[in-house]
Amino acid sequence: MEGVGGVAAVSTIASVSNPKSADMAKGRVGLALAVAGILIAGCSSQEQETHYISLTAAQMAGAVHQGWVPEWLPKNAHNLKEKHDPDTSRSILRFNFPESDKWVPSSSCLRIHPSEVRGPGMTAPWWPKDVPSPNAATPRHTYYACSGAREFLAVDFPHGEALYWRPQ
Repeated sequence: MEGVGGVAAVSTIASVSNPKSADMAKGRVGLALAVAGILIAGCSSQEQETHYISLTAAQMAGAVHQGWVPEWLPKNAHNLKEKHDPDTSRSILRFNFPESDKWVPSSSCLRIHPSEVRGPGMTAPWWPKDVPSPNAATPRHTYYACSGAREFLAVDFPHGEALYWRPQ
C-alpha cells in the first residue's frame, strides 16, 4: 500500500485468466479511490473571505461578534478585508483608518520587535508580502503582539493602514 494524502491507496492485481476476478478487482480499486477522494475532500480547508466598507458594516454582519474582526479597531476603520478558516481559527485582516485620528492600538497589544512576530499561516492577494517583515532592520510597520502573543498587529501609522492576524 502506498499513502496518498494521508489515505492508504489499495492496489489489487487480478488474474488475466479470470475476467470476473478482474472486474471485482477494478470495483474494489474504484471504491477505494472514491473513499480516498471523499476523505481528502473532507480534510480540505473552507477559508472564507469578506470585504466590509466600514467597521460598522462588519459589526452589523456579525464579524465582530464571531471574532473574525477585533472589537478594538478604530471607530473610523474602513475598507476591511478579512479572511479566516473556521476550522483552525486562523485569520488575516487588513484595514485602513484616517491618519488624522491618531489611533492607538488596544492596551491588550504590546509593541514588539519585528523578529518576534510569527507569520499568519495564510495569505490573500491583498496581503502584503513584507508582513511580517523579512528584513527586521527596515520594517515599514510598527509591530504588536496582542492577547498574549496569540494575535499580531502591524500598523503603518503614516499611511493609515493596519494588518491583524491570528496564526493558530
